[in-house]
Amino acid sequence: MLSTGPGLPERALGSFAARSSRERSCLGQKSASTGLLAALCALLGGAAAAQDPLEPIEPIEPIESRRWAFDLFPSTDPYPPNVASPHRLTNSVELLAMGSSGIAGSGDSRMFLRLGGRFGVLRLRPRANPSRSLQLGIEAGFAGQFDNDASQDNIGWDGFYGLTVTAARGPRLAWKAGLLHTSAHVGDEYLERTGRGRIGYTREELLAGLNLDLSASWRAYLEAAHAHELRIDLQRPWRVQVGLVFEDRDRFAGGGRFGWYAAADLSSWEERDWRTDWALQAGLLFPAGGRVWRAGIAYVDGRPPLGEFFQDSESYLSAGLWVDL
Repeated sequence: MLSTGPGLPERALGSFAARSSRERSCLGQKSASTGLLAALCALLGGAAAAQDPLEPIEPIEPIESRRWAFDLFPSTDPYPPNVASPHRLTNSVELLAMGSSGIAGSGDSRMFLRLGGRFGVLRLRPRANPSRSLQLGIEAGFAGQFDNDASQDNIGWDGFYGLTVTAARGPRLAWKAGLLHTSAHVGDEYLERTGRGRIGYTREELLAGLNLDLSASWRAYLEAAHAHELRIDLQRPWRVQVGLVFEDRDRFAGGGRFGWYAAADLSSWEERDWRTDWALQAGLLFPAGGRVWRAGIAYVDGRPPLGEFFQDSESYLSAGLWVDL
């Protein structure tokens, strides 16, 4: 028969208390190791918990007066991109099949990565004529190439930053002016493998451009730039660029949601003895959320998009994805 003497409850309670103390100690150690994570989650999630998770983020309301409206951090820009240019700031990833290249020791297959773009800070527009606007923006970006035939070693990369003013003079005409700084670099792995050191290519230029809508689908642009800061004797100040862009955004879906495009770009640099470099690009486009996604193919013949190799020429066919900012 099981004993139920007077000492049993006291012993049971004592054992339970000891076990509870050990469990609280263990839990305290676990809490100490996860306290920072819990605090971070509370900080980031506290404000969101009071809202419907599916509720869209409200855009910043424009500041308006009787005659003018001011938009903070606008998501679009009055001046459209030079679509086919391999030197423009954008977000893209491309697989390159090289036809020819003057870059010594480089392979026949590369990855071309670009990050950045033009980011609007403030837009001013008259309330009586919303097709006109003036916008201040910041340009910043990265462009680098990686050699697929050499374990994706970085061949080189360029960094960019600048300040631009863009404007729309109505529904058809836009212009831009700005200051852009470029600093070029040679990849560490490429340098170790080939011994090709950095020449110190740096360029800071004043630029101006004009874009004209020729019709609902066609537009053309003309740009020129003059560098006032050059680091090496082989550099020269002037460059010019022209291009043509066709876009049919309603081709496959109404409301401008799915279409196709084609573009051509010609550029010439004084430091390359005014050689004509050219590029073609075509594919599908998907406007969404104030951005334009592009998937297509491109062909380029001319200056590499890496400043350290500005004296070389190359040609390649690429397939890629681009996102216009």
